[in-house]
Amino acid sequence: MTLVVCRKEGDDVFIQSDSKVTDEFGASTERHFRQNLPLAGLLKTVFLHPHVCLSFAGQSAFATKFLKDFIATNLSEWNTPKLVAALFDIHRQSDQGCEFVLCVSEDRKPVIVSIKDGAINADAPNAWIGSQHGFEAYQAAFHQMADGTTQERMRSAFKTVIENPDLPEIVTST
Repeated sequence: MTLVVCRKEGDDVFIQSDSKVTDEFGASTERHFRQNLPLAGLLKTVFLHPHVCLSFAGQSAFATKFLKDFIATNLSEWNTPKLVAALFDIHRQSDQGCEFVLCVSEDRKPVIVSIKDGAINADAPNAWIGSQHGFEAYQAAFHQMADGTTQERMRSAFKTVIENPDLPEIVTST
C-alpha cells in the first residue's frame, strides 16, 4: 500500500506522495526490497502533462500498464473526461484494487478528481488514496500543527507518517 494526500487551496494544489517499492518480485518485505534494489522503485505521482498530475495507490501493475499505454498514444487525443473514464475503467477492472487521484488545471483553476471505492468524486477540495492507517496518522499529525502554511503542514505531517515504524507499508526513497 502507499499513501497520497492532495489538497486544493485557492488556485493551488498540494500533493504529498510516497515512493513505493512493490513486492511483486518476491522480496520478503518492502523495506528489504527497497534497500536491496533502490532503482526498482515506483513513483506514485507522475505528471502526464504540465496541466495533468496523476497519483495512484494499490495494485500498481494496473496503473503501470495504463501509463505505458498512455505514453504510447497521441496525447492530443486525451481530455479530462476521457482520462477519468479510462481510470475508472481500470479501477473497476482491478476490483477497486487500484485507486487514483487526478489533478488537472482547467481554465487556470485546479480540479481534483478522486477515483476509489467504486466511485468518482469530481472537483473535490481534497483527496487521499492508499493506506487507511497511514491517512489517519497523517490527519492526526496535520491537525496537531497550528503554525505554518498548508504546504508546510502537509509536508511535516507526511514526514511524520513516513518515519513512523508502525506504518511499514508507507515508504520513500529519500
